[in-house]
Amino acid sequence: MTMNLMFEHGDYFTAFYPICEAYMNKNISDEMIEQVKDYNIWFLQSEDDTTVNPLMTTIPSYYRLINAGAKNVHFTLKDRVVGSDDPSSVYFGHYAWVYAFNDDVKKEFDNSKTLADFTNITIEGGELTSTNNYVTNANCSVDGNMWAWLSAQTKTN
Repeated sequence: MTMNLMFEHGDYFTAFYPICEAYMNKNISDEMIEQVKDYNIWFLQSEDDTTVNPLMTTIPSYYRLINAGAKNVHFTLKDRVVGSDDPSSVYFGHYAWVYAFNDDVKKEFDNSKTLADFTNITIEGGELTSTNNYVTNANCSVDGNMWAWLSAQTKTN
């Protein structure tokens, strides 16, 4: 629903933090990317999400936004969802919101490396099919705090 609000009423909100973005990339036109590229967005998802495939949703959206010139778009990709109360507990991959509500979204991708990698990726049928692309959990290593970032956002109009 966050993506729907962004596409339908984006000028109303200051920032967006889609968790497990569920808009299929094949349903996001280039015009829609252009419409939202200047919005303040922080994506969060787990690589092992079996409900919403990140290779068909968040990862292509993020690549496309960065390639379109987005300046204030961030992305944290976790490898799996681990509980903070019991680190031996591994939760269902779609529960990435656990990280947001435990204030544990403190690493993000380097957007310049994502942009440089854009020529190396392939999106076929709406799905990112490339191997060895930059946007994997292992490369999510730049310091940044989603909640601190969110509280610092302002509207330009």
